[in-house]
Amino acid sequence: MFRRSTVDGKPPPRVLKEGNLFKQGSIRKSWKERRFVLNDDGILIYTKMGKNKRRTRGVIDLKNSMAMVRGVKYFPHNGWPRDVDENCCLVIQLPKRTFYLYATNRSDMDSWFANFLPFAKVLRDGDPEYFDNDADLP
Repeated sequence: MFRRSTVDGKPPPRVLKEGNLFKQGSIRKSWKERRFVLNDDGILIYTKMGKNKRRTRGVIDLKNSMAMVRGVKYFPHNGWPRDVDENCCLVIQLPKRTFYLYATNRSDMDSWFANFLPFAKVLRDGDPEYFDNDADLP
């Protein structure tokens, strides 16, 4: 779907995961469903849903993430939809921007979260067995 030509003899990145997530806009704080593709180079590409499905809306370099936090109550944010399970929410902090994402069900977020693991510098999971409530987030 998002194939790049080879550069310096390197093969194009391989797709690790592809699917839909909801993302909050950076200027307009409304939630939009986007198609996300995670490549094995840590690049997360998101595209607009609808007629122009292949139109790239943005790129998130997960290798530059300062933290990935899962679970609403551990990372307060006023704009989460009320009907969304906190275990379906994910915050990705980059040096210049913070992304707020959620999946429609927990198993889908579990899959995304597992695929993000290799690229996370600091990863926090809201589940009590993984999360240290006394730890300071970066």
